[in-house]
Amino acid sequence: MGSIALFLALVASLASAAFCAGVETGFLSVGRERVLHLAKAGGRRARVVHRALADMPRTMTTLLIGNNLANVVFSSASAALAAEAFPGSRALRVAWSAAAALTVLVAAEFLPKLLCAARPLKSVLAAAYAYRWLERALKPLT
Repeated sequence: MGSIALFLALVASLASAAFCAGVETGFLSVGRERVLHLAKAGGRRARVVHRALADMPRTMTTLLIGNNLANVVFSSASAALAAEAFPGSRALRVAWSAAAALTVLVAAEFLPKLLCAARPLKSVLAAAYAYRWLERALKPLT
């Protein structure tokens, strides 16, 4: 697999992991009454969020499976890219792995959760359609 494809897999999986982690925090932090009010007022995104909140075990399962899959893809692509970039140096591959782990912790866990906890309603409404797509894609696993 080419370096460009591996890099694109890294970026896509990091974005997917960040999405899942952030939306998880958003769903756990959002005010259910406000979502219900918006859903009754006719908000399409609010209806998606309300349905997700009504079945939290399935919602959390979907987001955790999505996050785990994204992290596995990130780890695999990162290891393959490091092997291509540093074929003869174990030390550089170890440094790469440490940097990749730190990147996942900051960019795909800490920051998305921080941002979505600050404005949970805005976050979950913005992510509603993407969450619905993810839920449908992962339905056989959940």
